[in-house]
Amino acid sequence: MVVGGGFLGMTTARLLDEMPRFEVILIDTKEYFEYTPAMIYPLVDPSSISKWTTHYSGIVKNGSVIINPVQSVAKDHVVAGGEKIPYDYLVLSPGSSYTTQLKGNNNVTTSYRAKKMTVEYRSLEAAQGVIVIGGGPAGVEVSTMIAEKFPEKKITLVEANPTLLKKVAPMAQVLALKKLQEFNITVILGERVTEIDTASKKLQTSKGTTLAFDKIIAATGPFPNTAFLTGSLPSEALNEKKELRVNKSMQLKGFTHIFSGGDCADTPVPKLAYNSAVHGVNIARNICRLEKGKRVAVAGTKGLAREKKFPYAMVISLGLKQSIGVFWNKKAFISETLALDKPRFCLATQDMFLGRSPVWNRFGQLPKSLDALPEAAK
Repeated sequence: MVVGGGFLGMTTARLLDEMPRFEVILIDTKEYFEYTPAMIYPLVDPSSISKWTTHYSGIVKNGSVIINPVQSVAKDHVVAGGEKIPYDYLVLSPGSSYTTQLKGNNNVTTSYRAKKMTVEYRSLEAAQGVIVIGGGPAGVEVSTMIAEKFPEKKITLVEANPTLLKKVAPMAQVLALKKLQEFNITVILGERVTEIDTASKKLQTSKGTTLAFDKIIAATGPFPNTAFLTGSLPSEALNEKKELRVNKSMQLKGFTHIFSGGDCADTPVPKLAYNSAVHGVNIARNICRLEKGKRVAVAGTKGLAREKKFPYAMVISLGLKQSIGVFWNKKAFISETLALDKPRFCLATQDMFLGRSPVWNRFGQLPKSLDALPEAAK
């Protein structure tokens, strides 16, 4: 059973669903996989949402998909939509959320997701003053995309750290600040948002700065979707950030048959789509190893790939016409070519994550298919 169909859950479900041995049940609150790295495009063009969503029916073809929230988890079953559903292996992959429409966790259907993005776009269109909270890649991309689409709007970006792109190469930080200023975006660094008064439409920072707004977009770091597990799991299974504690074999602390990873787990690597997919392949391999009576393996051994401490290449959009290219988190440069190629690149990598591309095995050695068990052994 797989709870959550993001990069990790989709990967594990897809691989095991192809094997006669397993009956895969994928449970999610929505009916589709969403390619979240590309969601900046529907923000200013809602009609493009269909490019970045894939129905789970095209991913889990032999098992079943349940569209319902999970209320609780026990060692041998979950409760979803009030129904008790048993499992042999459980993969907890609820992922993470933003407070904005950058992720569509609660948008059940693709049509509803498109409607929500259209509503978001119209509210953005009507706003004169827009504040973006967060100066990471998402904040930089969102603010420049809006500034390019609506050059008449007053856009302010507020970041608690003293630089933009805190975890990216210093040269990229310098380039980002320069480009945001060229877009006439007001950048406030080293100030944390302490209060938002929606009635008066005013925001206050830790240094006493007061800003008026018509619309706020929160692009701060996502938070793990693990609230539904409170009370279901032993307290030691979650850390102080409400992330799931896992070992190097991706097993949940205290369990051998429950796995997790990706955005909701306490792994010591960046929350990247690539790393979530690696975790998905590794979990699928380890479930197969357990089925064959073998010990689970750790990343970097027995065909399991290692996660990346940073992406070898990163493209941070500056609107649709320019971008910052970063290689090995050291070299950074402004490029128009990368900006124009990024939508095509996103479509290509989406195919890679969905297993439609021949470079799928870069996420690790894929597990060999397991035949169905004889009836007597079930």
